[in-house]
Amino acid sequence: MIRDPWGIATLAFLLIAFLSAVALALRTKPKFPVRTAGSDTQETPFSDAMFIDDELRGWLQSHFDRTHPVLKVWQRRAWTYGWMHYYSVTWTTLISLSLPFLIPYSSHGFYQRIFTQVVSAFGATVYGMHEAFKIRDNYIRFRMHESNVYGLIRRIKDAPETFGDSNEKIIRRYSLEVEAVREQARADELGNVAKVTKMDRG
Repeated sequence: MIRDPWGIATLAFLLIAFLSAVALALRTKPKFPVRTAGSDTQETPFSDAMFIDDELRGWLQSHFDRTHPVLKVWQRRAWTYGWMHYYSVTWTTLISLSLPFLIPYSSHGFYQRIFTQVVSAFGATVYGMHEAFKIRDNYIRFRMHESNVYGLIRRIKDAPETFGDSNEKIIRRYSLEVEAVREQARADELGNVAKVTKMDRG
């Protein structure tokens, strides 16, 4: 049984590192309802759309029902990469600031050395994973993909004429813009340079 204060500190550090990961993941868990595109009072994203007719509203809802599963995937990935990003940044910052004060103690005994080595190795591992898996970049990408679709939903509800002057043109343009977001996401999922889909802005 470890009785040395530095040995206890090592175990406490590892426990805190684990618990902080769990706490941050739970704290940042998304509360944004994808099914209604963010609304807590509506049954569907388009139930309050005043500037579109019933035919267009029905098509938009059907299209969103097909898009909903991938939005859930993007939200989950953005959340996963998000809490990992903030976890990595927090711990690497704290460890970087503390190491200059810990290193002088590393030669004072076995447990002091172990504590310093564990803290250093943990910081290096967290930082390495953050960079190797491009955690920050992936967080931003998937968060933006999800947000871009919601932006299109808001625009078609508030200003459908920006997509065209008839239901047929609106449907075509909206479909193309959503598909462009999905193409970008697929490229990011595969780790490729995103393909820019050219659309007529007419």
